[in-house]
Formats: sequence, C-alpha cells, structure tokens
Amino acid sequence: TGLDAFGEDALQARSWIRNARTGAFGPAVTWAGVASLNADVGPATFGGSFYGGDAGQGYRDPPGVKVSPTVLLGEVHALVAWKGLTARAIMAWGSLSQAGAVSGILGLAPEQYIGSRAWGGYVEAGFDVLTLVGSSMSLSPFLRFEALNPQAAVEGIGVLDPALDQRVLTAGVDFKPIP
Repeated sequence: TGLDAFGEDALQARSWIRNARTGAFGPAVTWAGVASLNADVGPATFGGSFYGGDAGQGYRDPPGVKVSPTVLLGEVHALVAWKGLTARAIMAWGSLSQAGAVSGILGLAPEQYIGSRAWGGYVEAGFDVLTLVGSSMSLSPFLRFEALNPQAAVEGIGVLDPALDQRVLTAGVDFKPIP
C-alpha cells in the first residue's frame, strides 16, 4: 500500500511523511514497493534499501485535478558486533515530489511547508562491559550522534525552518538481562 499524503493525520514539516503511513489494512488505491539487500561479512552486517511509491491515494483537488506525489526513500546501514563492542550507523535520504502542491492543499504556512527533500542518520558505538566478566547479561554504555533535516529543501513559496536542521548527541546505558 502506498502512503497517503492527504490522510486523516496531516503531514507536518517537523515529521515529514510520518503521518502518511496507512498501516497494513489501509487504502490500496496506489501502490509502493521496497527492495532491500543485506550482507553479513564476519562480525559485520552491511545493507541498504530503497522504497518508491505514489502517496496520492487517488486524491483530487477541488477543481478535480488528480494529485499524485511520489515518495522515494533510500538508506544504507552497517552494524559491527565484535567482542563486546557494537558500532552501528544508518543514513537515509528521501524526496517527496509535488511537496509544494501538497503543502498548499493542506493549507500550510510557508515556514510549515513539507520538505521536498529530507535526510537523517546516526552513528553509535557501545561496549558491553559485562563481557569482561563472562556474564550472559549485557550492560552497554553507548554514545550516539544523530543528524537530520526533514525539511532539507522546499518547493514553491515554502521557507526553510533552520530549527528543523538538527544535531543530537545521546549518551546512555543499554541493559539486557536476557541474551
């Protein structure tokens, strides 16, 4: 099932196309597809995927013109888990065609326009300190750096909101009592 840019939950600049999800039993007027590839190389996994689909779900504007925005998403990811060390990274890019028209139909102000392009990703590293004592439990302090911008580009009269271009540093501890 393709996404629905005109569904019950309106799209928002800060969450890009998140509210366009239709769920497993959503309407299927338009379709989408995903291709994915992963490879395990020793203690590492590398991969990527691509999504493409129509997010219009047959929507017609008030004059009756069909509006069919296309969503394209791509991502690459990697995970390395070796002797208690875990490192992972992901980077994703996306585009929404007709983002200016969608934003206009939704009645959004120029600074609230849905991005025609978006990107985000993170890198994270952690170490399971309980591997040092041979425990089956896991206690892993980690550090993660994220960067994202759900409004990397806008169309039409849209105005970029610099607050949406974000960088986040997170430190934490992951505890798993069961392997």
